[in-house]
Amino acid sequence: MKFKPRFGQSVLLLALTAGLIGLGVWQLQRATQKQQLLDAIARAGDVSNLATQPTPDRYTRVSLKGRFDNRHSFLLDNQTYQGRNGVNVLTPFRTDAGTLVLVNRGWLPMSADRRLPPVPVAEGQLRVSGCLDSMEFSGHRIGPPDQPNRDQWPLLITFPSAKLFSESLGEKLFPWLIKLDASNPSGFDGRDWQPVIMTPARHRAYAVQWFGLAIVCIVVWFRLGMRTPGRPAE
Repeated sequence: MKFKPRFGQSVLLLALTAGLIGLGVWQLQRATQKQQLLDAIARAGDVSNLATQPTPDRYTRVSLKGRFDNRHSFLLDNQTYQGRNGVNVLTPFRTDAGTLVLVNRGWLPMSADRRLPPVPVAEGQLRVSGCLDSMEFSGHRIGPPDQPNRDQWPLLITFPSAKLFSESLGEKLFPWLIKLDASNPSGFDGRDWQPVIMTPARHRAYAVQWFGLAIVCIVVWFRLGMRTPGRPAE
C-alpha cells in the first residue's frame, strides 16, 4: 500500500479540515471571553453609596435608597419578551446622596398600533438593588440618531446613549445604569438578566466536536489516499 491521494480529494478534505479547526479555535476564543466576563462579574464588589465610589466597575452590585423621577422615563424600543414585542423602561432614580442614576426596570408590552404603554409609577422613598451595566448601544446602527420630542414623556428611543439621556434630562447622569433585580417590586417583566447565555464549558464542548470532525477528515483523507501498487485507480 502506498499513500497517493488524489489532488481534488486532498484539496477538498484539507480545506474542510482547516475550516473545522478554525471553528474549534473560535469556540475556544469565545470560551476565554466568556470566562473573562464571568471573572469580572465575580470580582465586582457591592456599593451602597455611589457618591463615595463614583467610578465602580461594570457588574458591581448596588443597593441604593432614593426616589424615582416618575415624570421622565425612557422607553427602549424593539425589546422582546416571551415572543412579544415591547419596550424596556429606563427611569431616572435620585439617590439620597444626590446622584442621578438610570434604572432599567424591565419590560412592558407595546400594542399593535404602536401606542406607548403607560408606565406605572413607583412613589416615595424606595430601595433599588441590581447590577451596574452600560448605557451605550453596542450593535450596528441603521438610520439617523434618535431625535425624541423632549416635551412629551415618556420618550421612545431606539439607540440608548449617555449623551442622549443627559441632554434629554438636562442633567449629567451616573455613567452606568442599574439593571433592577427581579425581586424588586419597582420593576416589570423580563428582568432575568443573563450576561452569559452560553457558558465557557459549552463553548469548549463545541470546540472538541469541531476538532473531532477535523480528525475524522484527516483519517478519511489518509484512507482514501492509500493505494495498492499496480492497482488502477477507481
